[in-house]
Amino acid sequence: KRGLRCSNTIDTVLSRIAEARASLNLTPPLEIYNDIGGAPNGLWKLIKKAQEGGVRHAISNNWHHYEQTQLYKDTMHEIKEELIAAVGEHRRFREKNPGVKNISNEDSQYKQFMKQIAMKKQQLDDALAQDQSLSPCSSEMLNEKTTRLQIDRYSLDRLFPPMPQDEAERCNIKKLRNLLDVISRSPAVGKAILGECAKSKDLLDMPNKLAHVDKMKLDSSNIQYGGLVDTAIARVEEKFGGMVQSFVETTDDLLPDLAAACEVHAATLRDSATAAAAEDTASTLQTTCEEVETIDADAKRGAEFYGDEIRRLLELQEEVRAFTTRLMAERFLSEDADADAEAEGKQEEEESGVDDQLLAQLIEMGFDSETASGALLRNDNAYEASLNDCLS
Repeated sequence: KRGLRCSNTIDTVLSRIAEARASLNLTPPLEIYNDIGGAPNGLWKLIKKAQEGGVRHAISNNWHHYEQTQLYKDTMHEIKEELIAAVGEHRRFREKNPGVKNISNEDSQYKQFMKQIAMKKQQLDDALAQDQSLSPCSSEMLNEKTTRLQIDRYSLDRLFPPMPQDEAERCNIKKLRNLLDVISRSPAVGKAILGECAKSKDLLDMPNKLAHVDKMKLDSSNIQYGGLVDTAIARVEEKFGGMVQSFVETTDDLLPDLAAACEVHAATLRDSATAAAAEDTASTLQTTCEEVETIDADAKRGAEFYGDEIRRLLELQEEVRAFTTRLMAERFLSEDADADAEAEGKQEEEESGVDDQLLAQLIEMGFDSETASGALLRNDNAYEASLNDCLS
């Protein structure tokens, strides 16, 4: 019987704790609108957190995101222009010098690079579209949001004035606050009662434990523990029984009063322009904090994305530059080869040729062409030596 009574008591206490917590979850927002005024502590903590880091990080990451986006665009444009210019110059060289050997056809590699650039361009367009869908926030909009959060506690409290006296009297705000204060302590009281119940259950099980010990002792079978145990249990039940009765009576009295007071307060809030303004202010500031946090997170992820893509884009740029450098080297080597061949031919011509003017002078003097040219060749076109050679 005692075990059943203790179990029922525990169920009753747990039920009252659940009711008290449920009533607290359904209570009106007294922090936002009451007879004292001032901003809710939770809202101030949220704004303070934004001021200490969120706003600064949001501005920094948003700007870094913008810089990375522009760098990606500029780098891709630079790669494309560099590739088109280099390939165009190579094609013109090939057209002007169709007979030049060891000049590669650039079309295949050029098309492959242009395909990669087109894919990068599509990735950029998709990323920009996603940026707009995540946090369509310009620098001006972000500055407006961050400016809204640059407020001190005194200025914030002034945005939440106390309710007018007639509204405070209508909903009996002081009584409502006292009810909430008492109900808020109910779960703690209930836990203390549950602790006493647990002690009682341990004592209820003591006769079984003592009986087991008694069987283990051959010389103590006549010892009686029942009276001692009954006395101990009675004392514990008397102690926590009074606590349970008081707790149940308190919650039975307060919970209906709290429900009625909340209903009156809710009706007052619905009809109050001051309350509506306070709730709008709180909602706007809280939403602004959340938006700044979202912008910060999106901008950070965007900057990291573009940072990774820029590294890949720079690798592509290195490949393009290696390709354009090879084309330039081919043209340079081909031009050098042509120049060397021309110089060599000219040198051979100079080395093996006869000065026509000197040859004509010797012929006018009566020497035949063969004798005169042979003399000039043997004497490297030296006129006097060639003349002596012809005369000898």
